Amino acid sequence: MFSAIVLGVLAVINEKLTRNLLQEAGKEVSLANESVTRTLSNAEVIESMGMLGRLRQRWLMRQDKVLLWQSRAAERGASIASVSKTIRITVQSLILGLGAYLVIQQEITPGLMVAGSILLGRALAPIDQMIGAWKGFVMARSQYNRLRDGLQKLLPEQENMALPTPVGEVSIEHLSVTPPGAASPILKDISLKASPGEVWGILGPSGAGKSSLARALLGIWPPSAGKVRLDHADIFTWDREALGPASDICHRI
Repeated sequence: MFSAIVLGVLAVINEKLTRNLLQEAGKEVSLANESVTRTLSNAEVIESMGMLGRLRQRWLMRQDKVLLWQSRAAERGASIASVSKTIRITVQSLILGLGAYLVIQQEITPGLMVAGSILLGRALAPIDQMIGAWKGFVMARSQYNRLRDGLQKLLPEQENMALPTPVGEVSIEHLSVTPPGAASPILKDISLKASPGEVWGILGPSGAGKSSLARALLGIWPPSAGKVRLDHADIFTWDREALGPASDICHRI
């Protein structure tokens, strides 16, 4: 029991020493993946402007940080695992020595000595394995926390009142749109009204906000200010499953 308590304390120390390092490594991996996703979505523009080399350097810098955090955590975890294994083997050797002494004194049988050593090894092995597998546990917990935080940022689904089949009148009232993760809006104070049957063209250079406007019109991105209305009703009040069959209206939007 004393040995189990010592190994348990080592497991706690291992968690304290490696938790922050592995969390930082997980954050850098997430940032690197997001950077790759953004780069691929704008690959043609990046290539034409000669930005590929610089973006590759940024990605490599993040990967170097990931390796640095992970190597530090691995070094600390390996040190704790080595100490844990040394303590376990030492205790097993001591109990064998104590058992041999008791056998010589004819206080126990040789079979009891061997049984005691096996029982001790079986009892302490799970704790020793837990210390060795702690890195995976911490990484899984960090990924779970990030996933939970991301899901909490999603807008909760609400039960909406049934609305009649849309006619197709689209109106925008002082709309401002801020992309997810951005600090400032890419579209500010936009207003327009499109009657059924009208066709509108949105022109502008790459990055001007055309796709952001389309996502806001379809209710994919919530506006940071203003309203998007379909037939005078907020686009977020429409039931998606009920709106889906009106495909011609959706295409026109």
